[in-house]
Amino acid sequence: MDGDMAQARRRMVQTAFNRTHSYPRVLIAQSLVGREGLNLHEACRVVLLFHPEWNPAVMEQQVGRVDRIGSRWEWLADAWKKGKLAEFPYLHVEYLVFQGTYDQYQHDCLEQRRRALNAQLFGALLDERALDRIPSYWRPRLADAAPDFTSP
Repeated sequence: MDGDMAQARRRMVQTAFNRTHSYPRVLIAQSLVGREGLNLHEACRVVLLFHPEWNPAVMEQQVGRVDRIGSRWEWLADAWKKGKLAEFPYLHVEYLVFQGTYDQYQHDCLEQRRRALNAQLFGALLDERALDRIPSYWRPRLADAAPDFTSP
């Protein structure tokens, strides 16, 4: 999918992609096309990002196309809870970044920003790397001190 694809064709491809036993099985979308207004969650639980962004919120938008209420991942997680699946399903997000390129530098910056954003969005007091530097006996106390957004 790219910006030149007509809206009606986009909707047709999106609908076909969301059918579990239909084609296309792989959907390649430009960053701008694949970040907003697309619902790809009904049949997909693997996202391959091959164009790093500077803004982690843009990446969250792209992943958000498959990470939604009523998604394939949620359906599989419910099946796992009921004992119908042996292994817990995951939403897989992968990055295609070539070592030694500018994209690697950009991806490293994005990862640093993503960790900070996750700490802010999900109530973590420290990001993942900072938490790794804290002695293990302090971690439970930090976890208890963090806000809990799971209950109403």
